[in-house]
Amino acid sequence: MMGYGWFGSCCGNGLGNMWIVGLISIILTFISVYLLFKLFSRGRNPQNASTAREILNVRFAKGEISKKEYEQMKKDLDN
Repeated sequence: MMGYGWFGSCCGNGLGNMWIVGLISIILTFISVYLLFKLFSRGRNPQNASTAREILNVRFAKGEISKKEYEQMKKDLDN
């Protein structure tokens, strides 16, 4: 037979284990907020700007764009 109180504990410790449920809820809330932040901040990553600059440099080095186009695009990236 199970013990007394909630969660099968004995000796009147029924609600004493509820802190575990609260702790798990808090942890899950923080994980959810963190994941949502990472999901929505993906497009604002500063690494994208350096990647764009590298692509621009490669295109200029290959001769795909002129110096005038390169300078304009570089100026656009800085803004």
